[in-house]
Amino acid sequence: MSFLSMKYISILLISLITFGMLGCQEELPPIGEPFDKLVGINASFKLIGVTQVDERTKIPDNAQLDISGFFIKNDPPVISFDANAMTYTYTPGDSPNFLGESGSWKFTNDEFPAQANEFPENIVLTNNGEDLTLVLQKTIREIETTLEFKLVKECDDTPAVSYIYIFERL
Repeated sequence: MSFLSMKYISILLISLITFGMLGCQEELPPIGEPFDKLVGINASFKLIGVTQVDERTKIPDNAQLDISGFFIKNDPPVISFDANAMTYTYTPGDSPNFLGESGSWKFTNDEFPAQANEFPENIVLTNNGEDLTLVLQKTIREIETTLEFKLVKECDDTPAVSYIYIFERL
C-alpha cells in the first residue's frame, strides 16, 4: 500500500470517528410553551422609577438622569391593562398625567409579539384619538415583576429626549 492511500485512509477514519462522536451528542429538551404577552400584561402596575435620557448628547456618560422624585411622591401612578377588552386605565396619583386617563391599547404585533420583525416591541396607547407609542424595554410575561417602557419625544422628526418608566406589578 502506498503512502498516499494510507494518508487517505487515515483521514477517512478520523473523519468517521469525528462525525460519529458529533452524532452522539444529546438533544436539547423542548423549552416548553411560549409565554403569552396578553396574559403577562393583563395586570396593574405601580410606577417605581423614571430615567430621562438625552438622545442627542455627544457625551454618553451624561446622557441619563434619574428623575423618579418628580414622578413618584406619596401617591404614585398606577397603570392597568385589560387584555380581554384591550383597554387601559391610568391613575396619575400626585404625578403628571402623561398617558391619558384611559383608552385602548395594542401590541405592534398581536399574533407573535415576542417574535416581531420590528424590534424593540411597542405598545400603542390610544386616548381621545391620539396614539402614544411606548417602546418595551423587555418582554412582558406573567412571570415578570416589572413593566418597562421608553417614551420618546422628538424635535424636527428626530429623537431629542426619552423617558424610561419602570412599573412594578401589583
